[in-house]
Formats: sequence, C-alpha cells, structure tokens
Amino acid sequence: MNCKKPNKPFKNFNWKFTFFCAVFLFFSGIDSAIGEGKIVAITHEKNSVSSLKVSDLQKMYRGNKLQWDNGEVIKLILPPSNCEEMEFVIKKIFKFKSQVQIAKYYVQAVRENKWLIFPETTRGTTESILKVAQNTGAIALINLHAIEDYNDIKLITVVPIEGL
Repeated sequence: MNCKKPNKPFKNFNWKFTFFCAVFLFFSGIDSAIGEGKIVAITHEKNSVSSLKVSDLQKMYRGNKLQWDNGEVIKLILPPSNCEEMEFVIKKIFKFKSQVQIAKYYVQAVRENKWLIFPETTRGTTESILKVAQNTGAIALINLHAIEDYNDIKLITVVPIEGL
C-alpha cells in the first residue's frame, strides 16, 4: 500500500487578508458588498484610504474627484467590457443604460481636459489587481470572488447609500 503525506491545503493561505475580507463583508452587508454581485473597491496597500462613500466612487469615476485626500492623483482602473464590474459602473456609478453612454461621457471629458490621468481599461480582474498593486494612487472595482492572495492591494470599505 502506497502512503503519501497528506496535503497541506492551507500552507500558503493568507489568513490576514481573509480576515480583512470577512470584516469587510460584515460591515458592508453580505448581500450588498457594494452591489448584488459582490463587487468591491480595491486600492494599493500603501494608500491611506480605508473607506469611501458610494458618492466618492461616483465622483472619481465621473472625473469630479481627481486626487486622494493626501494630494496623490487618483489613477482610475476601469473593468473590461461585458463583465459584472462594468455593469456595476454603468448602472450604479453612472446610472446609465449602456457602456456606449460611458464611452461618450469619457470622450467629452477628454475634450474638456477633465482628467489628470485618463482612466485605464484592463482586460480582466487579474490585470486590474496588478495595475492597482503597481500604483499607490490606483483604484479599481473587482469581483470579491476573484481575490486570492495578493499582498500589494487592500479592500476599501464602501459605505452604501440608501436606494443605490
């Protein structure tokens, strides 16, 4: 009979990060970790912000808030087209019906020189996480279930607004 040592499935598990996720879900409500699909905001671990209001996210994505409270420029990372995160941006942040309206909004904002750093679109969650991990001023919206063991990012607690 061949005996193998049992696997250690939790050997590389990041308990600190998991605890933070649990605390985040507790304070933001399990059924609405921003939206129905568990969309969360992330930023670089060295960013001093720990919570935002949904209205703050709206200001950032609309180009009305361009800097963090410490003066650092906000680098907005947009989710890819046709994903749950982009649906959240369309419906909850902009209150639009389609991504085409967001594209028109951003084209007009560029014409008006509204951005210090133009929002950057990614091809997926992993790329969003990597871009946030590389820039202390970055912020992105991702699906909570996509987060694994990333040491250079942190979740931002988002204070919901009634009816959003």
